Amino acid sequence: MQTPTARVGTVAVAAAVLLLPACSAGISNAGADACNRMLSWHTGGQEPDRYDEAVAGAQDDLTGGADRPLADALTMLTGSPADERVARVEAFLAACLDQGWELPEG
Repeated sequence: MQTPTARVGTVAVAAAVLLLPACSAGISNAGADACNRMLSWHTGGQEPDRYDEAVAGAQDDLTGGADRPLADALTMLTGSPADERVARVEAFLAACLDQGWELPEG
């Protein structure tokens, strides 16, 4: 038979195990910055001259490695032909949404 203290400890551990995945879900600030940067290019006129700059900035945002799926999706943007850029950025933004990113309000 468990003591009351042991039961409380067991319940606390069980609650922590159930809540940890919920706490870790979502996107990091760096990941959100990368997503916002690419959204800005996408909605800001899709200027060819700013594309490489936007991709490089997003890569800098993701250098910490916390957002591996986004970093992997971002590699598809590097060096992409001009006629594929919009579609690839849209695919990247879909990956952002899949990771829990939310479109900025406004």
